[in-house]
Amino acid sequence: MQNGPAIGVRVASSGDKADIFALLKDCAKEIPVALDGDEAEGRFGDIIECCCQNGASFVAMADERFVGFLLTNSSGFRSGERKIEYGGVASDYRCRGIFPRMLDKAKAISVRLDAVVNDANKCGMADRLIKVGFRELSRTLDNGRAFRWRAGA
Repeated sequence: MQNGPAIGVRVASSGDKADIFALLKDCAKEIPVALDGDEAEGRFGDIIECCCQNGASFVAMADERFVGFLLTNSSGFRSGERKIEYGGVASDYRCRGIFPRMLDKAKAISVRLDAVVNDANKCGMADRLIKVGFRELSRTLDNGRAFRWRAGA
């Protein structure tokens, strides 16, 4: 771990939407996610807004700066089951355990978390998920790999 400001993780709120979108834009090439076009901010703003209203999405803060986010969605799932929509950590705050801390918060209030990692992901997310207890599902996806974590598994 590197020395630096204390990093706190808290539940995301609707007021965080602009800051989360800005950090998503910074991470977009590595995740990857297409944020081109005028409609992207509205479309992703709606996703962020929805995820921030469920009490199961998280942001990481350091010196009042947004340095990480984990957006989960429970739409279409049973109680306690969620899908990880997007997550990322600012490049200058990586390797400090921020993403696993946010995942731990999501796991603490979930019975199941699903995630899809795009084949073009450049930050080793598939390996990171496996390291923290996710297992890869065998179903075939067009451009990614599916993962699932279950409480008690």
